[in-house]
Amino acid sequence: MGNAVRKTKLKAVPPAMPPRREPTPTVVVSVGELLAWPLWQERTLAYLRGHSRRHPASWLLLPMMMVAPALVRRWLDKRTVPPIDVAGVPLRRAAVRILAEQARSGGRVAVAASHDGFAEAMAKRLNFRTFTAARADRLAILPRDRFSWRSVAEALRPHQWAKNVLLFAPPFLAHRYSDQSTWLTTAFALGAFCLCASAVYLMNDVIDIHRDRRHPSKRNRPIPSGALPLRGVLFGIPALLCLSYFVANEYVGQTFTIALASYFAGSTAYNLFLSRIPLADILCLTGLYVVRFVAGGEASQTPVSFWLLGFAMFFFLSLAILKRYVEVVTLHSTSQERASEGRAGYRYGDALLLLSAGIASTFVATFVLALYVNTYDVTRLYYYPKVLWAVGPLVLYWQLRIWFLAQRGRMNYDPVMFALRDRVSLVVAAACGLIVLAAAGHFGS
Repeated sequence: MGNAVRKTKLKAVPPAMPPRREPTPTVVVSVGELLAWPLWQERTLAYLRGHSRRHPASWLLLPMMMVAPALVRRWLDKRTVPPIDVAGVPLRRAAVRILAEQARSGGRVAVAASHDGFAEAMAKRLNFRTFTAARADRLAILPRDRFSWRSVAEALRPHQWAKNVLLFAPPFLAHRYSDQSTWLTTAFALGAFCLCASAVYLMNDVIDIHRDRRHPSKRNRPIPSGALPLRGVLFGIPALLCLSYFVANEYVGQTFTIALASYFAGSTAYNLFLSRIPLADILCLTGLYVVRFVAGGEASQTPVSFWLLGFAMFFFLSLAILKRYVEVVTLHSTSQERASEGRAGYRYGDALLLLSAGIASTFVATFVLALYVNTYDVTRLYYYPKVLWAVGPLVLYWQLRIWFLAQRGRMNYDPVMFALRDRVSLVVAAACGLIVLAAAGHFGS
């Protein structure tokens, strides 16, 4: 017999189960973890944006934020606060970077907020795969941005201190070159002015924060970008003012302190309301430059002639008009809508008027300088008064040149800062200084 074939009944093997996929992790964050500043501070700024013009007393909320933040929160809860400008609110860069990496790796990001509309708007701005979670049991805690002293120095704007060198103009033009005590006192005056000016710049950035956040370049400043804590900035303003007053009162004199207080009062008025009034803002900026000459004369005990004040008034009036002209033209070229939101409500149609007024002020300043050369004071102070005639053409050339550059779109927002970086401007300034010294007889017998 042959071998018997043995049949085996095969059992069906169940199909292999696919590997179990782990659920996609979800990171749930609150809006406060995304914002550079706490949400209640943003609500305070939004309230000031909507009510400060009709109710100027609402600016008192800023000092209240320093001493009584809980009281400010409760006060805001009982008021109607305008919506926060989501597009301009600064975010914490480290937190956004982590969430972006989470979204790129396939994870989900949930934004938990008390107001779904604000959370959805924030999610849309971030362009994440984000949904809104009204309630979350556990919220992620993200790292905060590192504190940077470089941001502090940038917020103080030390490059703007160069404008305060005008304090040395009265003793220089009075030929008090060898009076060391005068120059030392004026140096202390310079320090006090710089401290006060930095406090003014901090206050200006806080007051104009909503406008600066929409500005093409100013939005990168430390305060509008959220690089510095808002309460720290508010504490820094009175600290700088107190230090400035101490230096002025102890090392310079009372009359200089009054001039310094006038500068601060004018700057505060400019930041609060004069910057929004056409033409008044230009006259206020001009006055702030002229105050520097007066303060320098008080610090050095040097009488300031009316000729110098007249020349300075029209000279810096031209520069103040130029600043507004460049701003109007630049904002118009950037966006037609932004042009109507510039300072003092200037429109692009006002550019021709500003151009005409600025050039006219340039010629008037040169005319005042020419009249001064023919006065008795010049013959009394200078050995070679006719040499001073060379200053007039140089001043006229420099001012017409910066207007020429502005007309061609090659001027930045601040003509003074442009002059400090422009080689031609530095050569012209050095040439004028040498001419003054030569007229005084320092290069001859």
